[in-house]
Amino acid sequence: MSDPNALRAVIALANERRPGFAEAIGSTAIPAPERPTPPAQLRDVYAVASGTPSNIADQRLMDIVPGFRLIHCNELAEVARQCHSIWPELERYVPFLADYSGSYYMVSTTDGRVSVLDKEGALLTIASTMERFWSTVQRCYADGAYLYDDNGYLDYDEDHVARIGAAMNPGCEYWAQ
Repeated sequence: MSDPNALRAVIALANERRPGFAEAIGSTAIPAPERPTPPAQLRDVYAVASGTPSNIADQRLMDIVPGFRLIHCNELAEVARQCHSIWPELERYVPFLADYSGSYYMVSTTDGRVSVLDKEGALLTIASTMERFWSTVQRCYADGAYLYDDNGYLDYDEDHVARIGAAMNPGCEYWAQ
């Protein structure tokens, strides 16, 4: 991701609707001496945000995309280790978003594409680059495809998200489902 502005915009949009989100995701990143070094494909991401701790007190502030949190930088190595112990064939992928049921968004260390791994082990490409991924997320927030339920939790309009995703990521198999 050469331009982290889309991620910054995502955090700002999420914080408008959920005050406290920017603080929860650590938009003021942990100082470099105290932060583990992430893989090269994620350095720009973790320069913008530290991630959301798995034990966040207010679950309404957890998700950056519906159902998924940005894995906290201090948890990234352990989450990757656990993921790779289950799916050793995915050693070339690094998880960066996680839910609580064993699904992940992952970035390829070979070509930078972003894929979704479901709990059954199916891996589908969702974006050709990290930059394209965050731009798609930004569009989903800006166009109202990501919305909030009556309790303040992040939700989504499945059809609207699918139209945005397919338009912005032609040829990516996730959007062809």
